Amino acid sequence: MALVKKSELKKKVTKMADVTDFVKDRTVQANNELESALDEYAMIKLDMNRLFAKFKAIGFETIVCKQDMPYDDDTVLTETNITIYLQEIEELISYMITYLAVRMNEPNASLAAVAVKNLPEKSFDRRMRGVK
Repeated sequence: MALVKKSELKKKVTKMADVTDFVKDRTVQANNELESALDEYAMIKLDMNRLFAKFKAIGFETIVCKQDMPYDDDTVLTETNITIYLQEIEELISYMITYLAVRMNEPNASLAAVAVKNLPEKSFDRRMRGVK
């Protein structure tokens, strides 16, 4: 086994210390980012809870999204239930838009309830584009 010079050993130890410090700094930074994300997550859940509670207190009920989703502090958002939450809020906001349109006597209030994604795509023949 070859002997390592003292100066080379010092360089390697210094390099390892630098790498260790870098990893520690990155770990602290990642933990800070995680804490920040968890704080935002908690605020979002609180806002969701308030929003849905107000919708339900007013009497808006969902038809498409029939699952009773929890909105408490123990709720863990996953890809599956985020989709359900988004469906529920989309439906409630759609009802609110329709309600406001009817309340303001908008002539096209019934169209407010039609989801844009459900409208058929219109394709016009090139010959029909001209105004006659």
